[in-house]
Amino acid sequence: GRGCRLPAGAGGVAAQAALGPVLQVDETSVQVMGEQGRADTTLSYMWVARGGPPGEPVLIYHYAPSRGAPVAAEVIGDYHGYVQTDGYEAYDRVCAREGVSHVGCWSHARRGFTDAKKATGNTSKKAGAADQALAFIAKLYAAESLRQSTDALDAFNAARRAQVEPVLEKLRGWLERKADQVLPRSALGKAIAYTGGLWPGLVRFLADPKIPLDTNSVEGALRGV
Repeated sequence: GRGCRLPAGAGGVAAQAALGPVLQVDETSVQVMGEQGRADTTLSYMWVARGGPPGEPVLIYHYAPSRGAPVAAEVIGDYHGYVQTDGYEAYDRVCAREGVSHVGCWSHARRGFTDAKKATGNTSKKAGAADQALAFIAKLYAAESLRQSTDALDAFNAARRAQVEPVLEKLRGWLERKADQVLPRSALGKAIAYTGGLWPGLVRFLADPKIPLDTNSVEGALRGV
């Protein structure tokens, strides 16, 4: 489970990461001092991929001067399976190739509605529109409590699907209705567009019980950076 600064595609830890059913990827900006040929004010990026067999996670840290799609392709390499990321568009092209299923992150979708709630300054007991979306998403997370052990994943997934599919159906309908009622450039409008635009990837967690709802594990691996 220790992180190593290895490029994706290298042997050892990188190869071990590719053995898992889900590869999570994230990136964060870093500022490097005294880097040859670059001003100290220039932003660079640390990318991290989290994969490996269930229960034995492997972290790969990959430094790059860019946040572009070519780096995303380098980090993901020739991995085949589920790739879970946030909604950053640099991941779209590499995740569109054959053998890769792009999975979205509900934590990032929830964050948009949390920001929308803060933007309205709603302190009353009456739930606003953002609260309604957050209540739907909370039910998705509540269903994760059904996960007992890796020995009963199929049973867990059946129970999870039964519990969350009606919630997802209601949330999708809510998003479609609200999209016509709010200003697109408002915080709520942006949260609705983000969630609706990424919907196929956001519901893909139902395809496999090993897929988590969010990328919090890999995002947490970047906090030390």
